Amino acid sequence: MSKTKDALIIIAAVLLALAVLLLVVIVVMDRMKGPNPGGDTGRADTTAFTEPLPETSLSQETEPAPESSTSVDVTTAELTTEELTTAEITTAEITTEELTTAGETTAEPSVTQPVVGDWVPVKIEGATDLGVSSKGYLIQQKDGLYYVGGILIANKSYPLPSDYIPEGFPVPMVDQVISKFLPDAQAGYDEMKVAFKAENPTAAGFKIQSGYRSYLTQTRLYNNYAAANGKAAADTFSARPGHSEHQTGLAADINVVGTWTLLESIKNTTEGKWLAANSWRFGFILRYPEGKSDKTGYIYEPWHFRYIGKEAAKAVYESGLCLEEFLGIDSVYPES
Repeated sequence: MSKTKDALIIIAAVLLALAVLLLVVIVVMDRMKGPNPGGDTGRADTTAFTEPLPETSLSQETEPAPESSTSVDVTTAELTTEELTTAEITTAEITTEELTTAGETTAEPSVTQPVVGDWVPVKIEGATDLGVSSKGYLIQQKDGLYYVGGILIANKSYPLPSDYIPEGFPVPMVDQVISKFLPDAQAGYDEMKVAFKAENPTAAGFKIQSGYRSYLTQTRLYNNYAAANGKAAADTFSARPGHSEHQTGLAADINVVGTWTLLESIKNTTEGKWLAANSWRFGFILRYPEGKSDKTGYIYEPWHFRYIGKEAAKAVYESGLCLEEFLGIDSVYPES
């Protein structure tokens, strides 16, 4: 009996020790796990632990960040494409505009006009661009005056205003004819007379027989010619009012000193021959050359000279063309 009792005591002690050990293990493990997420000392709330916190964490770390990154990449790509496209379109538009401007005559400021020899055509500042001639010269209008390549034009196609009076000329009376030019033309004419006399000391010399004519004077002259010869015939040798170069102050009928009638025979005189061959040196051209009536609109007039400047006159003379041919314009009355 004594032995049995001792064995039971030992077993009980062992079990108690195991129980204490188990309790210690449980306490240690509990402490190692930290505070209870459930907020109490009882059963852990696994729902609160596994849903709200992990879901929020995943939502912030795995979805928004990648979406933000993708959005930035796409935006950058779109902006880059847009910038490049805009740059390309802008460049293309500018290029097209420049080319269009150069091809028109409105001629815009970028129109390139042909340069002939030392003559460089100009663009009249403040003038309205109307187009380009068949030779590529800018046609402009300013204050009612027409310019082609910067040269003032007065012919059957390009009239002058009825009230146009060259600067420095007096308001004319009906029959007033002034034997002088505008300053630049006058300087060229004076130089030309000196040169002729130096080269032809025994010749009679030449004079201005009919220089500036007003609109009113031209009206009287043309009406008289039309009444005497018929309008069609008058149109071949006399300009209608507003279409005469004499009104510009840049043209004149030049005759031999001592002669009062303008005749084609002047072409055979020393003066006539010299003028035809040398007037360009001083800025003048024989305005209505022989064989060019279909271009100028007038018969051959070996006495009619027009000042256009030395460089332009040389270019026209050396071309062998009349002014209309050289500039690429016509000379036809509107109803013709």
